[in-house]
Amino acid sequence: MSARNTLTAIIKKNTDCSNATANSTFGDILAAIVKVTKKEGRLSLPGFGTFTVVKRAARKGFNPRTGLPITIKARKTMRFKAAVGLRDI
Repeated sequence: MSARNTLTAIIKKNTDCSNATANSTFGDILAAIVKVTKKEGRLSLPGFGTFTVVKRAARKGFNPRTGLPITIKARKTMRFKAAVGLRDI
């Protein structure tokens, strides 16, 4: 069972709703995390962890098929740092 299915099943069980509603709720939660993190640059969920937006600089890389050098563009990415309680699992 995938992580999404497991979490959707937990939502369904705890809220006594349909599979479709639980799946939609889970999707809404993920969309909210992405939206807030994009807008604010950071989202902290106490007891769970912190999502942050990090800028990655452009860098040189190599094409693994040809071995030729390439330039990897600068971009933003999301990082997650687990709360202390999760690190001790």
